[in-house]
Amino acid sequence: MSGGVSHIEKLAVQSKRAAHYGEQAEKFREMANMEEQPRARARLLEMAGQYQQLADTEPRTLAHSSAALSLQFSRARTPAAAD
Repeated sequence: MSGGVSHIEKLAVQSKRAAHYGEQAEKFREMANMEEQPRARARLLEMAGQYQQLADTEPRTLAHSSAALSLQFSRARTPAAAD
């Protein structure tokens, strides 16, 4: 294996990043629901939408769950058993 980052590792990072963006979007939606000022609420919802768009467009070609990514990653790093 070369010293570079594997495809599986890149996918794991991308999936984690997408999940983070989704969490940020939810936080902004929650803040908007509590906000009383219409302009501030609109801005928070706009920001939530931007983060959600990032989460939705982050490339994820492997399974979406981190458990599946972890399983794939561990298989890729485990040497094959000798027969």
